[in-house]
Amino acid sequence: MLVVTASAYAYNVVYDRGWDANEAVWVKKQADQVEANDRAIANATKELREDIAALVVENGKLENDVARLNEEALQDPDAHSGGIKRSSVQRINSVR
Repeated sequence: MLVVTASAYAYNVVYDRGWDANEAVWVKKQADQVEANDRAIANATKELREDIAALVVENGKLENDVARLNEEALQDPDAHSGGIKRSSVQRINSVR
C-alpha cells in the first residue's frame, strides 16, 4: 500500500511539475505575442500619423490651388463669354 501511495504521489508531483513548466512556456509565449502586437500597433499608428500629415499638407496645397484658380477665373476678362479660351484651358491643365 505504501508503494502504491508513494508511486501515485510521485506521479502527481511529476505531472504537476510538467504542467507548471508547460504553463510557464505558454505564459511566456503569450507575453511575447502581446509585446509583438503592441510593437506592430505602435508602428502602424506611427505610419498612419505620417500618412495623415502628408494628406494634410497635400490638402493644403490643393486648397491653395483652388483659391488661386478661382481668383484667376474671376480676373479673366473672357470668363463670361460662354466658351473656353486659352487662359481657361491653361488653368484647367495646371490642375493635373
